[in-house]
Formats: sequence, C-alpha cells, structure tokens
Amino acid sequence: MRLRFNNQHTLKMSTLKQRCNTLRNEFKARLGYSLISAIIITIILLLIKKSDMPSADQHISLGIVAAYAAIAVATHIISDAISYIVAGFSMSLSTSWQGTFNTILSIMLMGAAFSYVEATSPGGIVIFFDGKGNLPQILLSNYVLAIIAATITSSFARNSERRKEELRISEECSAINDCIARRNAEKSNATCPIIMDQIIKLDTAAASHSSEFAVCDIIYAHRTSNQHITLAYNCGRKVCRTCIDGNIADLLQAFANYSQIMRCHKDYIVNTDLVNHVSYNRNQYLLQMRGTKHIIPVSHKYQRMIYDTLTAE
Repeated sequence: MRLRFNNQHTLKMSTLKQRCNTLRNEFKARLGYSLISAIIITIILLLIKKSDMPSADQHISLGIVAAYAAIAVATHIISDAISYIVAGFSMSLSTSWQGTFNTILSIMLMGAAFSYVEATSPGGIVIFFDGKGNLPQILLSNYVLAIIAATITSSFARNSERRKEELRISEECSAINDCIARRNAEKSNATCPIIMDQIIKLDTAAASHSSEFAVCDIIYAHRTSNQHITLAYNCGRKVCRTCIDGNIADLLQAFANYSQIMRCHKDYIVNTDLVNHVSYNRNQYLLQMRGTKHIIPVSHKYQRMIYDTLTAE
C-alpha cells in the first residue's frame, strides 16, 4: 500500500512539474501578447486624447493611459492562468475552443477592470457620451475597448500559432519523406514474398466465401458505409478494389498481428509500408499510397502514431 501511494504521489508531482514547465516555457509568449493589448489600448487612448473632442484632454490623462495599459497586461495574465486551470489552455491551443474561452474571459475581466477605473476616477473614455456617462454607458464604452484589444491580440496569437503549426507539419512531412525515400531505395528491387502467415481471409460482398489476401499487397481500406468497406490491394501490376462486409473496428482487429496495418482516420486503415509520399493541408497529413492516386487524410488523433511509424529506422 505504501508503494502504491508513493507511485501516485510521484505521478501527481510529475504532472504538476510538467504544467509548471509549460507555463514557464510559454511565459515570454504570453507576456508578449499581453503587451500587444497594452500597446493597442495606449494607441487608442492617445488618439482619442489628441482628437478634437472637447473633453478628451480633460478625461484622458497619462495616468489613465498607464492604468489602462497595466490593466490590459494584468487581465491577460490572470485570464491565461484561469484558462489553463479550467480548460487546459496553452498557446498551441489558441485556434481551438480553449483559445476562444481565453479570449472571452479576457474581454470580461478587462472590461470590468476598465469600468471600475472609470467609475472610481475622474477620467476614462466615457467622453463619447459628452463626459457625463452613467453606469451602462461606462460599461458599454469600456467593454467596446476591451473587445477591440482582446480580439486583435487573439488574432495575433492565432495567426502566430497557426504559422508555427504549419512549419512543424512541414518539417515533419519532410522528415517522413526522407525516410520513405531511403526505404524505397533499399528495397527497390524487392518483391512481395508470399508468406503463409501473412495471408489473411476476409469476407467479401461479391462472394459467398472468404477471399485470401497477402497482407503486403493491401494498400488501404476505406469505410464507405457502416457495414461496407472498400479494400484496395495490389493484384499483379494493377490496383484492384473489392467490397468487404463489416466495419473498420472489426477489420482492424483482423490485422491485429500486423503492425504495418494502422488506422489513420475514422474511415481509413492504411498499410504504412506502401506510403509513397506525405504532404499536408491545414495541419493535416495527406498520404499518397504507392500505385494509386487516392489521397488519404490522417486525423490529428493519429498523426503522432503515423509519424513515429513512418520515421522509424
């Protein structure tokens, strides 16, 4: 019992350490985006201060500008921390629902803080209401300012993370294609050996009995309906297709002893030995299989597994 407690305690400490490392590694990026909001707020307030509005210079002092900028930084840091605890938000998830949650939370906190400063100090941006705003007008003007700042900052973060993700996917595809090229060069003259323990029997819709297939000839399987799967396989110098009864899960179970047959999508199973080239679109791998022009997508869920398999020496 004591050993079990120690293992669980170690696991918890390891998870906590990983989270702290994540926060520390992303601190510079998070602070940078917070400063973007502060800069946007400062520019807007200074432009209003220099405008022709009669009460602009009176209501927007440099102290107010500094207070709003500091609030922008502080609320971003607080909203990032809350989003991380509640939703597991990190910078790599800026384009996901966690990123949207973080943006909305930033707007709520920033607008509330701006409104508090406005209501408790003689200055602010309520000058849009002739400098005589009641509480709803104060909330409206400050939340509009918060929406502008948080939305622009969020756009910066999303675009930055999207570019990073595209660069990562591009580098991974290049590494995969290099490995595929080396393997193809090594076995360019090799033929598919017919090994009895690599012959599999599958029930086809076209026949009343099972058909036999060499595992190394199978290219991919595509689910076309709940109980029908199209199987593509090499037959001589051409690619043949046949219809298999069953579902993807059952077919995957039939190939359980063959590590090269893997699921890459909810509708696809592929033979990783016959992947000829890998490209990408919108951060998703696209597999070009040998002997066919059919492009097979890889779900994000299976990308790491496919990458590890295709780059294994």
